[in-house]
Amino acid sequence: MKRLLSLNLMVFMVLLMLSGCGHTHEFEDATCTEPKICKVCGEIDGKALGHDWQEANCENPKTCKRCGETEGEALGHSIDIGLCNKCGKIVNKNSLKAISDFIMEADSYITSATNEMKSADLSSSVDMVDMYNKYITAQEYLTKGKVYFKSASTLCDIYPNGTKSFSKKLENVIAKIPSNVYGSSYDDLINYMNDCADMLRSCQDLYDEMSSFTSFIAKGE
Repeated sequence: MKRLLSLNLMVFMVLLMLSGCGHTHEFEDATCTEPKICKVCGEIDGKALGHDWQEANCENPKTCKRCGETEGEALGHSIDIGLCNKCGKIVNKNSLKAISDFIMEADSYITSATNEMKSADLSSSVDMVDMYNKYITAQEYLTKGKVYFKSASTLCDIYPNGTKSFSKKLENVIAKIPSNVYGSSYDDLINYMNDCADMLRSCQDLYDEMSSFTSFIAKGE
């Protein structure tokens, strides 16, 4: 009898082994680091998938396209503002546009000042009081324009790498904007006009240098 029970037990064990866990496996999908694993018994099927790496770029480190794991660091852009020659993207475009907008606003005041001065007939027979008053009005425009030039310069200081091609020219414009009309005499007004003309030449140098910089905005890149 005992031998029969032992035999039956052995048969049962063999059948149990042949039938596996005795349940239907509920496998979790394999991941990059883990194979398929049964949620009930922990049985493993196959191998881990392994990472599917996307190489690092300017803005992102090496990244697995399946699980999002990262390795290392982003390469970084070639420039702090403007066109990156690695990836072709416009870096800090909002700040770039702000610099351009500040300078365009400043230029509108420079233009108003220039038109005001042009309306004055600078000759020995002209009324010096009227001339002086027009130049005072022009100076008010120049002072407002200077504020916007300074705002642009402050942003340039934040991005010295990308703005170095024109930031010095911008500083030169700011330095050449007169602080006031020198006086009401003919010679004072002539000297003031000449200094303003020098300032306008510096403005043109600045605008020429900035043309490629601002073209990125116009292209909408």
